[in-house]
Amino acid sequence: MSPIKKLTSARWATSSLLAGLWFAGQVQAQVLPTIDCTPNSVAQLNTGQVSASDPATDLNWKFQYLPTYSGSDPANWGAFGSAKLVTSPTASWSGTPANSSTAKWIGMDAFGSQPYTDGSNFGNIDGLFQVQFNLASTVSLGGFQPSMNYSADNSVVDIFINGKSQLARGAGTWGLPQAGGTNQFNYNGFGTGRWLTIASMASPDWQPGANTLTVYVK
Repeated sequence: MSPIKKLTSARWATSSLLAGLWFAGQVQAQVLPTIDCTPNSVAQLNTGQVSASDPATDLNWKFQYLPTYSGSDPANWGAFGSAKLVTSPTASWSGTPANSSTAKWIGMDAFGSQPYTDGSNFGNIDGLFQVQFNLASTVSLGGFQPSMNYSADNSVVDIFINGKSQLARGAGTWGLPQAGGTNQFNYNGFGTGRWLTIASMASPDWQPGANTLTVYVK
């Protein structure tokens, strides 16, 4: 496959919507949102929240790509940079889900393009999208089960809670269709009608105070 085809057919972006929880306010990227489960503030952790200091940057979500496959051990991950709002999605990308007017595509740049693996060549890579938040002490850890609607190119294969792989833990795939599959880099995850819903992300790895949620994308 030519580099041009790889550039146009292998795009990197993810758009996520966490549902059913309250994400209480902040106006600066340095201040983590606090979840206390009061209704009607679900949009705080939607992708596409604009940072006041940089309109091209997502307020809460971070991103990094792994130029060579590093496995699922967070010890092999590098530093996260800010995720960018994708302002030029292609016509084949999935639109905003019907139940949200705020979720937008995010990626490593405004075009959602695939990074070089060695400075000049495109290739299959892994991408990590991460968001951090504070969980209020009033929230029952046993009953904390956030849900997420997402679409991603090419596929979401795992979700990490506070650095723990939920797939490896055996908490289930939460409906991730490519987890452990053979078509991870070729699945048209951003195609029309490809929004997927994770019904519940209950986990023993949630903790009081600061939490980190990392979405692992092929």
